[in-house]
Amino acid sequence: MEQWTYLVLDLKRLRNHTDVGIGKSVLTGAPSPEDVQESLQVLGRDGWELVQVFQNAYMGEPHFYFKRLVRNESRTDTMKDA
Repeated sequence: MEQWTYLVLDLKRLRNHTDVGIGKSVLTGAPSPEDVQESLQVLGRDGWELVQVFQNAYMGEPHFYFKRLVRNESRTDTMKDA
């Protein structure tokens, strides 16, 4: 059975986690799509899959929900044959 690990990041944590500076529009305050895309590319290379982006009036900035398959190298292939 597959096991997953999950990661939830807001824009500040997304910046810190990927070391990509995310600029904001002077007019709207919205994050730069190119910078967000670059951050998502970094996480994708690390095996993270974007599951959902959620934003509401109370949370302010968007929250990004990711999952990644847990790789358990100690597991034997004998379970697959069962």
